[in-house]
Amino acid sequence: MVRTLPSPLPRLAAAAVAAFALVVAAGCSRPTSETAGVSVEMTVTPDPPRVGMVEVELRFADGDGAPVEVRDVRIEGNMNHAGMTPSFADAEPVGPGHVRADLELTMGGDWFVLVEGTLGDGRRLEEKVDLPGVRLK
Repeated sequence: MVRTLPSPLPRLAAAAVAAFALVVAAGCSRPTSETAGVSVEMTVTPDPPRVGMVEVELRFADGDGAPVEVRDVRIEGNMNHAGMTPSFADAEPVGPGHVRADLELTMGGDWFVLVEGTLGDGRRLEEKVDLPGVRLK
């Protein structure tokens, strides 16, 4: 009597679909993150972002939504895969808890932005904000 084992393909296919759904859900999330009680919201112009120079605006707020001053804000743009040279920019204040910088995106794909600065009480702010779906020109 020959006994055949069930194919693992249906389970693999289900796992692949679940993994894809998680990636899509993560990619659709709003580019906001929070550290040390300070939220960091990023907007990029043009929207959707595309290869070339983009304007990055960051807004920092406390738990009540009040602006939080952050000094010496530096941003670093990186692609999600290794091997690409990062882009750097110093952000300039444009209002309470609001800074702006020009950042060069050198390739289409998924990026993230590392935000570093100093809070008013001297604590360091270090945050990663996703920037998915950068388009080619």
